[in-house]
Amino acid sequence: MESGAPLSELEVRRLLLEVAETLEAVIIALQAERSGAEPGFALREAVRRVVQLRQHLELPESGGG
Repeated sequence: MESGAPLSELEVRRLLLEVAETLEAVIIALQAERSGAEPGFALREAVRRVVQLRQHLELPESGGG
């Protein structure tokens, strides 16, 4: 993130929590795949969370275009 203002402690904590939740979803998807169960939902949820995390970490676009 290359914005001029540093992140507040609360913003950093929220991002770290989101990273932890994303990693948890990925681990659950991997466990489901390894056990031979149908990983469909778990895998889709893991991918959704990874995409959401990436979007939150990207530099927000300015309104003027």
